Amino acid sequence: RDGTVRYLPAVPDEEWIGGVVEALRGGRAFIAGRKEELAEAVEMILSRVTVGELVIEGGATAYAILERLGIERLVPERELAPGVVRMRAAGGAGARGSGYCVTVKPGSYPWPDGLTY
Repeated sequence: RDGTVRYLPAVPDEEWIGGVVEALRGGRAFIAGRKEELAEAVEMILSRVTVGELVIEGGATAYAILERLGIERLVPERELAPGVVRMRAAGGAGARGSGYCVTVKPGSYPWPDGLTY
């Protein structure tokens, strides 16, 4: 993995969110931390940046993020590698993420060679 690593602070502040937004605009950003706080940070970031796809590592992390965004349905589109599935967010009541893709990789699986994200 190459790119910017942003560790999630206990309380994401405006400066931290701004740094992640700038990293997203310039390429890739990886965010490490607790899943509930990460879900809150993703929600705040998505209020400022338009994305075509979320790539999430770990099922519990994916659940926390999708729940926070109000996404209740995902429509599978393609298996990119064993266990790595790209899905279309189909929404839910008040969903803030309908329409873009969500790719989920189990936390216990290694990143497949050649996977672009």
